[in-house]
Amino acid sequence: GILHYVDRPLNCFPSLHVCLAWLGAWHCIARRSTLRIVMNAWAIVVSASILLTKQHSLADLGGGFTLAVV
Repeated sequence: GILHYVDRPLNCFPSLHVCLAWLGAWHCIARRSTLRIVMNAWAIVVSASILLTKQHSLADLGGGFTLAVV
């Protein structure tokens, strides 16, 4: 649609959406928060959604995850 025409998938590496989602999930795990299940699910959904919207590639996802780990 028009969003894919206007929003070109350039300069997407690494995906900060993925990086920040996983950092948030790991923060909840480290603090033994009751939100850890929700945050892990959220990080998985964010990771899948960047590919399903076709605005990122698998390399962007991997780069975002790697950045979160580092």
